[in-house]
Amino acid sequence: MEQAFVAWLPDSEFADELTPEQAVGGIGPVLGMIAHGNPRFSATAWTMADLDVFAAFLDDVEATGSELDLQVSDGLQLAAMAWLHFLEETDRWTGTDENLVYCTGVLGLEQLDVPPIRTPSMIELDPVDPEVEGEALAALPLFTRLTTVLEWIGDGVLVTEAGELSVDGTVDVATHLGFELSERPESMYDLSSVSIPWAVLTALGIVATNGDRAEPTDRVNLLSAGDLETLRSALTATIAAELADSLSPDMSMDGGFIVVQLLLAGMTDEPLSPIDPVDDEFDDQQTVIAKTFASALTARLIDDGYLVLVDGLLEVPSPLRPAILAGLPDLSDDDVDDL
Repeated sequence: MEQAFVAWLPDSEFADELTPEQAVGGIGPVLGMIAHGNPRFSATAWTMADLDVFAAFLDDVEATGSELDLQVSDGLQLAAMAWLHFLEETDRWTGTDENLVYCTGVLGLEQLDVPPIRTPSMIELDPVDPEVEGEALAALPLFTRLTTVLEWIGDGVLVTEAGELSVDGTVDVATHLGFELSERPESMYDLSSVSIPWAVLTALGIVATNGDRAEPTDRVNLLSAGDLETLRSALTATIAAELADSLSPDMSMDGGFIVVQLLLAGMTDEPLSPIDPVDDEFDDQQTVIAKTFASALTARLIDDGYLVLVDGLLEVPSPLRPAILAGLPDLSDDDVDDL
């Protein structure tokens, strides 16, 4: 039935409100939440009591949730409304007419107040003085880490056939960066504290691999000299690497999507508050995973200076916005399927 739901959506009244991925990703948690309270629940025959379970969740979020929680819950409400309309219009509804009227009435579209889901193309940045931008970039912990990795590389180091650091090399770099490892990694990619700086240095051509060896190039002088374009590109590449593996097709509940929304909102005059803790009563497994990942990544972005707390809200420092915005994935409708 999921395929039929997706096929129905583009020609429905919800086409401009939900992508197929958001609709499917939203209705799954809703159905799971109701089924948790009613083992005999039917996805095609909701009762008034079933709807009341979901409505209680929405009321709780409205009363105690953050702006981001409200955005997610409104997305779930919209997905639930789309699902009920789909069942009705395709003659798949198997419940009573009375229950359908009740459920669609409680979830009426006029009751929705959906905060904006932003994409990078929506953000308009004020001009930044190049000197101010350069000073802000150079002061980031990122460049201390990159310099430390370059010092460790020296004239060159051995790498694997794939151009990656060996496990021993990864552990050695982590030690030089000041990280204490609780267990030995299986590959460089088990430690983002090593794999991300390495990815940035190689992507910018500051370090080049040739066969089984990686060596610094002449571009290292641009980094040490504080070249603005190089500093900006390094931060852009870092943000892209941080989010590279965090975005799944189920965007509405994905931790990476949440962090992207925090970063985008942090570049506007409507920043969002930090992610609320996991709610064991209402959060399903997918939401728990998303919140856990997003909270950890957000904390790292705060530690690295890419987000700052101002009066309880998360803002991206103005001088860093051009570089960070360039590193965020495109969330436009044309590219949703690629995420």
